[in-house]
Amino acid sequence: MAANIPIIPKGNTLHEVISLGQYWYRIYKNPHPVTAREMMFSYGPNRKQYFLFYLPNPSAESREGKARKNKVIVYFHGGGWMLGSPESFRKNAYMLAEEGYPVILPSYRKIPRFNSDQIRQDAFLVVQKSLEILRKHQLEDAELVMAGMSAGANLAAFPFLDSKTREDFDIPKSRLAGLLALGAPLDLSRMNKSLALQLYAGKPDSKQFQKANPISFVDEPAPGPVLCIHGTKDGLVKYDNARYFARLFRQHQEHPLDFVTIEGDTHLDIASWTLYQVHVRQKIFDWLDAL
Repeated sequence: MAANIPIIPKGNTLHEVISLGQYWYRIYKNPHPVTAREMMFSYGPNRKQYFLFYLPNPSAESREGKARKNKVIVYFHGGGWMLGSPESFRKNAYMLAEEGYPVILPSYRKIPRFNSDQIRQDAFLVVQKSLEILRKHQLEDAELVMAGMSAGANLAAFPFLDSKTREDFDIPKSRLAGLLALGAPLDLSRMNKSLALQLYAGKPDSKQFQKANPISFVDEPAPGPVLCIHGTKDGLVKYDNARYFARLFRQHQEHPLDFVTIEGDTHLDIASWTLYQVHVRQKIFDWLDAL
């Protein structure tokens, strides 16, 4: 008689880990057509400090038939601050470029060799260098949409929310159009304790942890609107994490925050917006259209 194999329910870390193999299989088995020219630029001396820049092909047009070049998507990949590379997320860039958006996919330094002090700095350096590169490609008036999935959304939030550090890097607030946060750890105090989190942010009562936590800056004037998309069965970044951030943002900011709840979706379900999550993809595109 066959042994009973327990079904791992959604909403916990084990389910997400088991699902990871299938996620990457789908990514590599379903490449997206090349819709943009890819260029690489360094923004620091470390080999991880570079980004891929995608300019839509002349044939890549928006759904309205007009190429959009007034918004550039800066999309940080996830991976728990320790894994991943922009090359693995070309599909995201090509899909956005097909809509007419230039895209920047940053690489950044990782734990355990580096912590949030250095990784946070990379987020600002990326924006600083991006503005320089855009000037050279006749996009000097383009606004940046900070975006990311999971740990990448945590990083994308810093140039958007941390006004003091943004000024230190001479990044004009007017050049940031919005924040797209997918499955985002925007309140680290509500994260499950883990070695990765400790290596990244330090102890919960430390100044380092406070600076690594985007919600610490929620009362500073934001440059624009926010779109948060989160699944109720996220096993890595709990749903309440994003919901609490959304509540505080709305209390402190004049710009709107659109909080989209996807009932029953996991962390990797949200990450799969380029694959089978057509409703999530449509929400992203509609929000970008409206910026």
